[in-house]
Amino acid sequence: LAKDRFTKVVWGFACIATFTTATMPLVNAILILVSLLGGGMAALVVYRDELTKPVEVAEVPSVGISKSGGMILLSISWPVLLLVTVLDTMGQTPPLITMIAPYLRVGCLVFGGGPVVIPLLLLQLSASGAIDAHEFALGFGLVQMLPGAMYNLAAFCGALTGGIQGACLCWAVMVTPGVLMALGALPYWQVVRTEPRIQRVLTGVNAGAAGLTG
Repeated sequence: LAKDRFTKVVWGFACIATFTTATMPLVNAILILVSLLGGGMAALVVYRDELTKPVEVAEVPSVGISKSGGMILLSISWPVLLLVTVLDTMGQTPPLITMIAPYLRVGCLVFGGGPVVIPLLLLQLSASGAIDAHEFALGFGLVQMLPGAMYNLAAFCGALTGGIQGACLCWAVMVTPGVLMALGALPYWQVVRTEPRIQRVLTGVNAGAAGLTG
């Protein structure tokens, strides 16, 4: 994902920004967004002279979601993330908000799956004092032994702090944003996968996502 000078710079910035602000949730969340969005926007400038031909693809059948409905699904998680992040940085934060905030940030901001989830979730939970690295390692080992996505680690970590209810809530909070965004992107998929500018943006976004893993 970091194959040339530009993508290596984006990767390095995302890596340093994430790990140096692990104990500052609001700053950390902002810098993660800057790494991903900034990497994508910068890629448009860096690769502006590249002539990337649109990819020839088969016609995509209707998915039953309009573009306006897709836009709602894509954006609905972000106001919630902003509200939870602001509340989490204030004094006397409700215990429920404190518990779900790390999982919501990871669920909204992770771009790249399991390899990104592990270090980012560990940093978020360790910084908040919810669990320690040893407990996280036990959960990681358990999830590796079982079928399913790495996001199931949220259920283990949530159970340590909130029992069965915590497991269900933390898992749902971390998984739901990605599901909503995936459904929201479906009406735009035909355009996204054939548009040269989108391909260049994803080059920068992918480099930033790789930087979140260290």
